[in-house]
Amino acid sequence: MAIDPDRDLVYVASRTEGLVYGRDGADLTGVRTIAVPNEPFNLAVGPTGVLYASQYTGNNTQRSLAVVLPGASAPAVTLPVGKSPIGGTLSPDGKTLYVANLSDRFISVFDITTPGGPVSAGQLATPTFFSETITPSADGSRLYVADNSSAAPVIDTATGVIRSTLPLANTFFQSDDPGLNSMFVTAPFSGAVGIVDRTTGALAQTLGGIPRPYYIATNPVTNASYVTTLAGNQLTKITPVAPPIEAVDPTDQTVQEGQTATFTAGVTSGTPDSVRWERRADAGAAWEPIPGATAASYTTPATALADSGSQYRAVFSVAGQEITSGPATLTVLEDTGAGADQDANAGSGQEANSGSGSDAAANAASGANASASASANASANASAASGASADSNAAANGGAGGGSNGAKPGLAVTGAASDGSVWILGALLLAGCAVLFLSRARRNRVAR
Repeated sequence: MAIDPDRDLVYVASRTEGLVYGRDGADLTGVRTIAVPNEPFNLAVGPTGVLYASQYTGNNTQRSLAVVLPGASAPAVTLPVGKSPIGGTLSPDGKTLYVANLSDRFISVFDITTPGGPVSAGQLATPTFFSETITPSADGSRLYVADNSSAAPVIDTATGVIRSTLPLANTFFQSDDPGLNSMFVTAPFSGAVGIVDRTTGALAQTLGGIPRPYYIATNPVTNASYVTTLAGNQLTKITPVAPPIEAVDPTDQTVQEGQTATFTAGVTSGTPDSVRWERRADAGAAWEPIPGATAASYTTPATALADSGSQYRAVFSVAGQEITSGPATLTVLEDTGAGADQDANAGSGQEANSGSGSDAAANAASGANASASASANASANASAASGASADSNAAANGGAGGGSNGAKPGLAVTGAASDGSVWILGALLLAGCAVLFLSRARRNRVAR
């Protein structure tokens, strides 16, 4: 069986009668009858409406491929193929025809660039016998081969090597729909039609309920498939069922008071005819429409703490259906002025550090004063002048600036911060004055 999508025709081969019937794809009424001798088995239709029919004749018998031009009632030419030819299928670009030979371990390949005059393009070796029909992958790199084995092989078009298998036993015939990116494989003894993803090669679905499905063909324009059965001479039409349209829910949002929040929703398929957003104060309140919110995204006004806990959802109208998203919750956090606190903390840190540095300088100054006092005392003791020693100590200790002598702490800190060496210099000057005083006193005694 094969489909002529441009003319919406369904072709069905009758082996025992040596005929091919053409029927209207809409109501299955008869349109034309083509005489094809030698048991027409499987059919393929090229882009221009040329019909290709494999002529089976019998098991292990070398047979041929019949080529029927559009509108003709008999083949225009026949071409040799292998033994017991069954399957015939086209490459995705419509330039190559593959014919499966049941009793030979090869696939016949034809160049049909000129549709009415196919030219042999050699053979493609297959690993087993019993190849029934073939369907190429979307990119033409693989052939899905229906056969009588426990799993349908997937063959590399360049090498003939099996790349993988499909978990369908005793498969017979196939068709494909590029628009749906699907391939259909009949398994009559299990009463199923397997639906395969043409990109991944994975079995996506198994369709039951058809008694012993056998031949199958698909119209890529209407996306309808037609299946014959081995029981009851029944022709069944299969139409795809679109997956249910579901909403893509918005996500919860958390913002600080004064900020806005944006919610976005969508649908899994189709283009919405309209959108409206709704809001409720909390999970137990009634939903109310938001005026002017008719896009896939909605942005709130500046938020307040009272908005926290409110919920938002979108309602889509798609193909006559109303699809409602799940709710998203808004959480509004109090603005605690964390930035101002950080500035205040920074100021405190600077003051603390500044004070600490001053204290350290004061300590350094105290150390310097202690050294100066020691130097002054040492000089005074060496000269044995108690008056000088008292004066030196008084000056040194006064310079130390502690609270014991009544000096202001701020002055001590400021001096130490300017230059601690000034205290050492002062102590040395006092010591020098003491030495000079003792020297003059000694000269006076000698002169007397």
